[in-house]
Amino acid sequence: MKPGREETIQAQLEVLNILGESGDDYLLLWDFETGRLFLSANISQRYPILQNGASFCTIEDWSAMVYEKDLPALKQHLEQMLEGKIDVCYMAYRLVDKENDRVWVTCKGRCQRDADGKPVALIGRVSDTVLERKVDQLTGAFNGVKLAEDMERILNAGIPCYLLLMGVDNLKHINIRHGREYGSQILCRIAEILEEVVGTGLRTYRVNGDCFAVNLPELEQEKVEELYQQINTRMAEYCTISAGVVSYHGHQNVDSSALYQYVEETLDKAKRQGKNTLAFFSQKDYEEKLSNMELQEELCQSIQDDFAGFSLCYQPQVYSRSHDLFGAEALLRYQSPTRGAVSPVEFIPVLEQTGMIHSVGLWVLKTALAQCREWRKELPQMHVSVNISYSQLSHSEIAHQVLELLEESGLPGDALTLEVTESMQLQDYPRFNKLFYRW
Repeated sequence: MKPGREETIQAQLEVLNILGESGDDYLLLWDFETGRLFLSANISQRYPILQNGASFCTIEDWSAMVYEKDLPALKQHLEQMLEGKIDVCYMAYRLVDKENDRVWVTCKGRCQRDADGKPVALIGRVSDTVLERKVDQLTGAFNGVKLAEDMERILNAGIPCYLLLMGVDNLKHINIRHGREYGSQILCRIAEILEEVVGTGLRTYRVNGDCFAVNLPELEQEKVEELYQQINTRMAEYCTISAGVVSYHGHQNVDSSALYQYVEETLDKAKRQGKNTLAFFSQKDYEEKLSNMELQEELCQSIQDDFAGFSLCYQPQVYSRSHDLFGAEALLRYQSPTRGAVSPVEFIPVLEQTGMIHSVGLWVLKTALAQCREWRKELPQMHVSVNISYSQLSHSEIAHQVLELLEESGLPGDALTLEVTESMQLQDYPRFNKLFYRW
């Protein structure tokens, strides 16, 4: 080493140690000529390096502390720096600390060059706090905050890529049967398998309780399907996995938030299809889901506005032999403020699935009974039929509510016929028999 160079290194080390004592980061100086890696002394408190008072180590010593999955990418980066291809070092990888825990760190530094442009040293810092809020504490994978950042980066770069979102099927039941600790072990196992299957250099994310994500650049759809199958096969002894996939390209004016909504809905679709399956995003299905949600909001608002938009029309019922009028069946209709007349085939399932059918059904019954009372002023034997759904029959107060509305109408019981709309067989026969007997 040249005489003046040693003094320069020592002066720089003094500065590193002073700054290291006043901060949480670990400062470094890598001398390319001697191969010595100098680090601020505070790093030895957490990591197995600079032991027994040593002031420097080698890059090999440092590499031995790097988690094996991240080591190839780190070596490639450092080789590019030694070859003079890059000047700035900025990487995120994992170190294994004294407790044998994997810790995400960021390493940032700049290469110093001599007058001839030859790289002579790297000065920078290593931090294990920068990514702290972006790492899931249970599995060690990145979390949703980091996923959103990386998604924006991929979108801005225009990189062809798929986003895979996976969810554990029935994790709640697993926790109940085997305990939450066992469920946590499953989540950790998924994180390990996911990282092994997707390969070096691809980050994995745990975005919420039972969901994991990974970006898959430059892969064909068939390869994505194969990857999912590998993960599901390796997890088969513990649980099944459902997954949704969305492509980063092919959408207009989409940011990371909208793209995540796409893949989240696609995962929900996979679970609705019976779980243990993979689904790819469909723009048509998504738009239908949005339309369904908008209709649900309109129906809810209509109910709050004293059933505005709902109406009844009546289909006559006649005796087959005499063709005399017997009564009428009440048919529910709905007029949307934004889309006009909506088919019962479209809006009634929404009422059923959301439970709104109960309040609407009582309104139908009350309205139909009031109409029948008016008809009976001219046609004393007039009857009315009202459809009642299986979910209405399951309501705890339905027996009393029907009888109460009938009594309020002033009509005799034989003026009303209730028709169960579902073709499916009724379950819980004893309960329904009691209900029908009471009516």
